[in-house]
Amino acid sequence: MPDWLLSEYGLWLVAAAAGAGAALAAHLDRPRTVRACGWTGFGAFVLGALVWMFSDTYAYYFAQKERLLRVSYWGLYREHEMWGEIIAAFRKKYPDIPIRREYITDDYENKIQRLLIANDAPDVILFQDEPLPQFALTGGFEPL
Repeated sequence: MPDWLLSEYGLWLVAAAAGAGAALAAHLDRPRTVRACGWTGFGAFVLGALVWMFSDTYAYYFAQKERLLRVSYWGLYREHEMWGEIIAAFRKKYPDIPIRREYITDDYENKIQRLLIANDAPDVILFQDEPLPQFALTGGFEPL
């Protein structure tokens, strides 16, 4: 079976073909065939809608994610440039470790808190000392 047939477009194509088959069966006065084609078309349409709605969620949570070191920080543009220099030096020393910078420009603490709750926080997080105890109690940190 081709892979495209299990995509949302393939399932919707099956639903359209089943609808056409139901129309033809209705024209030929075959009520059982109309019912079978109708349910087949409905099922294919619903499956296509579910694939369309949840395929990216499935890929995000269950597919193999690219392993990289995520570094999160905030600050003015000068701090952003400074972190770029730090990460460039890190890449030069450790070229086999992929790294991604996540520069959060506003509402940093709330965004980090949401990422910690979602279990999707960066590996390295820049913190000030005041909010750190609150975040440390969440269990989202590993001891170094």
